[in-house]
Amino acid sequence: MRERGTPNQIFEAAQSLTRADRAMSLMGPTFAGEPVELGADMV
Repeated sequence: MRERGTPNQIFEAAQSLTRADRAMSLMGPTFAGEPVELGADMV
């Protein structure tokens, strides 16, 4: 199962993370880079 479908899933996941990263970077720290508490604090 790793050979088939994996590249597409990774690609889609990467796009999702990139979009989330851009949205979060506009608001403040990213969930991936820093704790969610900081993000909630800033909001």
